[in-house]
Amino acid sequence: MLQVALVVFLIEFGQYWMHRAMHDWLPLWLTHAPHHHLTQLNAMKGFVGNPIELFLISLSVVALFDVATPALFCGLNVLGVISGYAHANIRSNPPLFYSYAFTTIRHHSLHHTALSYEDTRCNYGNSVILFDRLFGTYREGESSIVGQDERRRLSIREQFLFPFQPLLEKFELSNGMLRSSSETRR
Repeated sequence: MLQVALVVFLIEFGQYWMHRAMHDWLPLWLTHAPHHHLTQLNAMKGFVGNPIELFLISLSVVALFDVATPALFCGLNVLGVISGYAHANIRSNPPLFYSYAFTTIRHHSLHHTALSYEDTRCNYGNSVILFDRLFGTYREGESSIVGQDERRRLSIREQFLFPFQPLLEKFELSNGMLRSSSETRR
């Protein structure tokens, strides 16, 4: 059980800081933003996003510890269940101790709010909201409307290309300027 707790702590602690960095630094935000274009939360939406983001958020130092394989799988399953519940859009009234330590739909819906980007900068805990409470990023409340950028859903192609938008726009702009300068020479 101690190894399971260690796995949960290490993975969630790393995910908290990576998730927070994704909201604080534009290159990382570009990988994470497709996840915030969700217009409805459900248990599977926690796995929706750009592959770069999904890779970065899954990085962990657990491999540096000699953790038994069953403890690793148990910890991963615990995190999967809690995270699925936090994204599931199921209204419930969990016991106070649970919602103090673990993320619920109330916490996570506020993180996905459609109000503004600034309003999403809270409740980063994927499964453990306790880190938000400890590091000052916890905010009480709930949002009934989720999604960013006028709540426009992204296609799978748009999710893949989203982190590269600034480069693509720059390339299209420079191509457009090259085309227009060659047309004026004629």
